[in-house]
Amino acid sequence: MNARAGSPRFGTYLSFVLFSAALVVAIWIIVMTNARQERDDDVQRAVNDNNNLAIAFEQYVIRTVESADMLARFVSREYARSGRNIDIPKLTAESGIDKSIYAVVANESGDVVASGQSVAAPINANVAGFDYFDAHVANDTGRLFIGKPLPGKLPGEASVPISRRISTSDGSFGGIIVVHIAPARFTEFYKQVTIRPRDVLCLLGLDGIARARRVGTNESFGDDLHASPVFSLHQRQPNGDYDGVNVLDGIPRIFSYRSVSTFPLIVVTAVSRNAVIDEHAWRRDLSYVGAAVISMLIALFTLALVTAHRRQQQALERLTESDLRFRALGDVLPQLIWTCRPDGSPQLFNQRWFDYTGKSREQSLGDGWLDCIHPADRNRVADEWKRCVETTSPYEIEYRMRRADGQHRWILARSIPMLDDGGAVECWVGTCTDIDEQRKAVAAMQEAQQFARATIDALSSHIAVLDASGTILAVNKAWREFASDNGGSRQAVSEGANYLAVCNQAALRGDALAEAVGSLLRAVAANERDNVSTEYPCHGPGTLRWFSLNITRFGGDGPVRIVASHEEITTRKLAEIALRESEARFKSISANIPGMVFQLRRQGNVFALPYVSEGSHEVLGLEAEQLQLDSVAFFELLDQENSPAFRESMEESQDKLSEWNWEGKFTQGNEASKWINLRATPRRLENGDVIWDGVIFNITRSKQHEESLFKSRQLLQELSARQVVIKEEERKRIAREIHDELGQRLTVLRMDALMLPRTLGDKSAGLRAAMGKMRDSIDGILRIVRNIASELRPPVLDIGIVTAIEWLIEEFDRRSGVSCSFRNLAGGDVAIDDERATGIFRVLQESLTNVARHSRARQVNVTLSVVDGRLCIAISDDGIGFDPVRVSSSKSYGLIGMRERVAMLNGELAITSMPEMGTTIEVCIPF
Repeated sequence: MNARAGSPRFGTYLSFVLFSAALVVAIWIIVMTNARQERDDDVQRAVNDNNNLAIAFEQYVIRTVESADMLARFVSREYARSGRNIDIPKLTAESGIDKSIYAVVANESGDVVASGQSVAAPINANVAGFDYFDAHVANDTGRLFIGKPLPGKLPGEASVPISRRISTSDGSFGGIIVVHIAPARFTEFYKQVTIRPRDVLCLLGLDGIARARRVGTNESFGDDLHASPVFSLHQRQPNGDYDGVNVLDGIPRIFSYRSVSTFPLIVVTAVSRNAVIDEHAWRRDLSYVGAAVISMLIALFTLALVTAHRRQQQALERLTESDLRFRALGDVLPQLIWTCRPDGSPQLFNQRWFDYTGKSREQSLGDGWLDCIHPADRNRVADEWKRCVETTSPYEIEYRMRRADGQHRWILARSIPMLDDGGAVECWVGTCTDIDEQRKAVAAMQEAQQFARATIDALSSHIAVLDASGTILAVNKAWREFASDNGGSRQAVSEGANYLAVCNQAALRGDALAEAVGSLLRAVAANERDNVSTEYPCHGPGTLRWFSLNITRFGGDGPVRIVASHEEITTRKLAEIALRESEARFKSISANIPGMVFQLRRQGNVFALPYVSEGSHEVLGLEAEQLQLDSVAFFELLDQENSPAFRESMEESQDKLSEWNWEGKFTQGNEASKWINLRATPRRLENGDVIWDGVIFNITRSKQHEESLFKSRQLLQELSARQVVIKEEERKRIAREIHDELGQRLTVLRMDALMLPRTLGDKSAGLRAAMGKMRDSIDGILRIVRNIASELRPPVLDIGIVTAIEWLIEEFDRRSGVSCSFRNLAGGDVAIDDERATGIFRVLQESLTNVARHSRARQVNVTLSVVDGRLCIAISDDGIGFDPVRVSSSKSYGLIGMRERVAMLNGELAITSMPEMGTTIEVCIPF
């Protein structure tokens, strides 16, 4: 059927064509708009580049002119010093200035008196009348003058004159210094950048004359540019850019100009506008070609789309013709029947579909049919349907579908593609069958089988179910793994194999265990016994294993079934062996321990001794059996004085479940008491009873040795204390005799020596000098006597302990140079006996001696106080300190003596010190 104008199909084709035409027009509008935008961007980019070039050119001109000015000032100073004798070429060469720049000196008349270029500016030439000379005659502006460019006699000798005035000492005009710069020197800047043939670089004076100009590679100077727009624009804005036509060659360009700071110059850069646009043209043309290609592709696509649509319409017409036949057949079938187009979209449904789903045809079309599918299955169903449509493979899947009553039921969906003569898909025909009841029955059966299998596999025993002939019907996981671990064939002991036959074959090879198992199986199968069990070893290389075999018959009205269960009992067997070995080992150890090993159990107030070693007789004098039968006999041995401590320690160990460690006496009849040491560890049973496992040692000899050692040490301390008292008494006696006897005699001798000249009546100078020396010697001996007496027994101790401490601190401060402070917190002097005063004094004396010898301290603090009826003295320093543990283990006799003195007085001595943290010694004695 051909499409006619006015038909729906013609309208569709026209829509395709108009849409494609609109798309092509839109593409060309976008391409042309982008081309115009890119052209504007290129022009703006050229303007920015031109501005940057003008800035760089301005800086180059400034550096060039400043270099010329520096040369002019240098020549001016040399001319003022040397006059006409100045050698400008030599100065120029020594300064390293480019040969394109040279200097000339002219006097007040304009005559050249010195020149750096004899050809271009010979000596005696006159420059009066030139603008660069006349500008300085009238007045001194103090500025450079940049004149109009001068042509040279030869090509390449043109120059731009830059002059500076020479003033005499009275300020009058004395001539000029002219520096000539070749115009090409300014345009050399273009060699540093990339230029196009029509790009312009120009240095203008404010008089409108070009000092230097370059177009591409052509250079010029002296061009009159009064008509250029740059001067009118410069008056309004010193820096800027504009589009315009060059006044000299009429070429349109993009100009940028900048006023040269500090000099009357303008730099101008220009780029050909046509050159910029030409660079853009090739990209524009490339865009036009791309747009043309895309337009052609759109036209071809539109043609293909119209053709495909026409073929589809023809196929739909053929399907429509068979629609009525399909509906008549589909409505009488019990299944849900449907058809789909080649692309997989739903087309037709039978009446059964509408009745089952409760949806209308409009609700089922498109993706509406997916709404009936359970959400958990929807994506899976849609993906599988899409795959089958793309691959034209048959479609078969199970999923849950919502019925009209809202219940989800399992559906089996099948579909196959219907192909035309060319192998193309014309449509899909499919059915949906309700299989919910079938799936429930299958699921229930599978669940029961899985439960049975999981139950039997969860058992650790190796289980096999046999029939009456011994054929294996089922085995669990443990049975299969055991067979594999022992190198057996799974097929020989798995489902279908005959276990009784396997046993018989092994029995023929001489396996007694297999013969016994076979006999038991036959007995149960013959209903001679319902249940049998036995234990057997199954050792392998390097391993020991035991098993328990149980064979049980069960049945009923059905066929006979026998369950054979092998359970590994290796752990129990090894535990039994280990227990027996442990008991033997424990008895052997207990018999060799030099004491009594025991176990005591307490249940409320009832005690029992479940175990007592043979050492009980040696320790307690009682046999082990006697103590086990009568635990009260153990407690009757307790000494009456030690019984409370014994029970208290036992109660504490029970409450805290801590180690029980007790020492005390046991007494048996009239025998001497024995010292024992009891050590035991408690544990609480689940019923609350407490059991102690421990050992009792006889430590009577150790206690006797300990008591003997204590008495010896006590006697030694008393002897040491007596020796200290005797020593102090002796020192006190000697000190007093030295002080009283020797001191008095030396005093009398000194007085006799003083009276001797008067007695002899000899007043000579020699005698007086000799007697003076004798007096000094006697005074020295007296000082030595006093010092010896003080060292033996300081007299200040007789005054009081506080005074003695103050005297000792002053002496220490004077002799050692270490600052020492004293604080008396006892509130005045303290009344103590001579023995305690001497002890405190000697401890302080030894401490200060150690500070002076070892501590490197800068400050010592001594504090005296009374605390809880005890006299305490503390000595602290800020020295290097030491490790008290290391020092106490060495032979430090000073500290040992201090400890002995304090112990003799029933006092306490504490030492606190750390390396680099100073030391504190604190002593407290009762008084």
